[in-house]
Amino acid sequence: MNFCLGCNRVLCNPCSGTNFDRMAPVMLCSTCMAARLAASVDSDASDEEAKSARDIAKRLSAVLQTVLARRTRAATRAQYRAGIAKLMDFGRSTHLNVLPSTPDVIWGFIMHMLVVQNLDSSTIASHVTAVGAWHDYVRQTYSTAFPDDKILFSNPCRQHMIDEIKTTIGANYKKDSKARVAIPLTMAKQMFKEGFSDASGVLTPRGEHHRMAVMVPLLGMLRRRAASLLVTKHSFDFSGARPRVVTAADSDIQIIYDHPALGPHLRFKVTGGADKNVDSRRTEYSYVPDFIPGLDVRPLDLVESYYFRLQPPSGGFFLSAPKSLKSKTFRTNPFTGFGAAFKRAFRRVFPNDPMLQLIGSHSGRKSLAQWLHDAGNRRRLIAAAGHWFLKKEAVDLYFKTSPLAILSAIRSL
Repeated sequence: MNFCLGCNRVLCNPCSGTNFDRMAPVMLCSTCMAARLAASVDSDASDEEAKSARDIAKRLSAVLQTVLARRTRAATRAQYRAGIAKLMDFGRSTHLNVLPSTPDVIWGFIMHMLVVQNLDSSTIASHVTAVGAWHDYVRQTYSTAFPDDKILFSNPCRQHMIDEIKTTIGANYKKDSKARVAIPLTMAKQMFKEGFSDASGVLTPRGEHHRMAVMVPLLGMLRRRAASLLVTKHSFDFSGARPRVVTAADSDIQIIYDHPALGPHLRFKVTGGADKNVDSRRTEYSYVPDFIPGLDVRPLDLVESYYFRLQPPSGGFFLSAPKSLKSKTFRTNPFTGFGAAFKRAFRRVFPNDPMLQLIGSHSGRKSLAQWLHDAGNRRRLIAAAGHWFLKKEAVDLYFKTSPLAILSAIRSL
């Protein structure tokens, strides 16, 4: 629910002219925005002209609501909501009024997260930033509703003392990283060669599934959720000298055997619902070449082998776990064992390596990024390949990282 400061009404999202949840339940609804704009209509305008002006104002107000909604990414808004929820929990546990806040409340909130909840300093800083964003939003909204009022609504998170506290805990109370590590290219090469076969050196169907569950997030630089939600739509073509997998145009995984500019490669679809850094209105792609010399791996051939040998059902999740290898049936839910599959393959080849404890599902995504960085590739290319968010400048409107650049960089490893 939203409270409009202009008309003093509690409104649902549709009635307020918006379809997104706000950081705070205060706003200026589309009707009030339109009325303000329409108030500037020339007094000499005819009734028809005035009506036309009001209609235009209403449409422009609706556009403005959309623009305001997209000032921050969905992932950022979710992060802000989590920070505000933490502050509200703190208020309930201490019986304090926490919104709007004061510097005293904020430093108490920080100490509570540090001492009682034992949170990492970066998490604490993120939650404080969220509280600061809440105050900025409320102040801006009030100023928009009442431009002639001089309100004293300061942001307590911008106080010098709060900045000093954040700096101090960041320097002295940072926890050891629990992040999953990248593995060296040479170790990955050996893992692909030996890590998925059984004790007798035979690649079983289960081992082939695990190999694919490791390869897709690693070489596609996909987040676990993005990899798990890939849907395959395909058929088989046995008419030529060599059988081929024919992926449908709307399949999330594409096998491209021939391309005049890019050459043979794989393409994975990445959507906003699967990757937090991909805009919900857009679809992006990950590109994997047919051969990576540094790994001695031919991804296109491995995907083809997976299709022909395991035969995942068309219309289902590409990486769903096999339910019965004998009858070639698969589970209908997305696969979630990426970390276990990666760690199992690594353990098989390097059973006593201390790095084993830091291997997880994110190790694949990190590994390719590290290899590309070690090879001297630009930060922007790596971000584009892995769908990381980078702030853009004016010059960035004139060019983008092409699929050819990404494929060439991976082929050169």
